[in-house]
Amino acid sequence: MHVELRIGDHWAYRIGKRIGTPAFPVEVLQFGPETSKHKVKVKYLGGEYAGLDEWVPKTRLVVPWESHDAWWEEQRNQPEAIKLGEPVS
Repeated sequence: MHVELRIGDHWAYRIGKRIGTPAFPVEVLQFGPETSKHKVKVKYLGGEYAGLDEWVPKTRLVVPWESHDAWWEEQRNQPEAIKLGEPVS
């Protein structure tokens, strides 16, 4: 499933790269210039950074915020599935 980023959308932003790292709600504010097209400016809507604007890698915007709960449940189950040798989607 591919969902295009748009200004004003709310996304789940994962601060760390590792599976199981929690995500926080952010609002997409701006896209980076051509020289930095893999970055977006976001405003944190929750967590300890609420209200902060920051440039972040697009790849860390993992799912639209309304899909966060299902995504997080899948993330929490992945390490256990890997340990048991089950296929991970």
